[in-house]
Amino acid sequence: MQNDRKARIKRESDLASFEKKVRTSLPHLKPTELRVLRELVESEQRMDIRREGVSWLSKSGWISKIHQASATEFVFQLSPVVSQLFIEFEENRFKEMVDQTISNLTEPQREFMKLFWQESIVHGTRESQNLMPHEIYQAGSGLVTLLGLSKSEWREDGHLCERFVLNDYAKSRLESEIFGMPPVRIEADLNLEYVEGSRATGGGARGRI
Repeated sequence: MQNDRKARIKRESDLASFEKKVRTSLPHLKPTELRVLRELVESEQRMDIRREGVSWLSKSGWISKIHQASATEFVFQLSPVVSQLFIEFEENRFKEMVDQTISNLTEPQREFMKLFWQESIVHGTRESQNLMPHEIYQAGSGLVTLLGLSKSEWREDGHLCERFVLNDYAKSRLESEIFGMPPVRIEADLNLEYVEGSRATGGGARGRI
């Protein structure tokens, strides 16, 4: 019983030490190492041990081999401890990016986000019959990354259309920090026939280029 107790205490100490090391190291990982973790956070993946970042993560116990597929390829899985801490790290980093973006919204970015708060969308749609200025569309496209907007596309009568969707966190922050009220919609659809092209392409609607 005494030996079991000592072994348990050691396991708990080792686990606490590993968790502390992972939490401290995460902000300092290379982009290549973060990409490996991102790929493994959903499910096991087949990877080449020579790929940058894979060998170090394996030796450090962050990821482990569960099957050898070839001489240099293995199926890897993420340590449960690392998985939990990495998800938490990514969520916090995303929230920081959203908060910083909202604190420093440019006028074109603000105009694009009004799409979700306007009773009727004033440009960029067939219903409005008004061209959306190119700088506003470009600002919105950048917010796909900066605010985590979802974006999908389809064709309608031969013209490309795009749908932008608000996520809950960005919606909450914009509601409290910028607009002071809930959005009218969480999905905004644009018809690129009614979005200006860049001056570099000679102007005109994007859907007609």
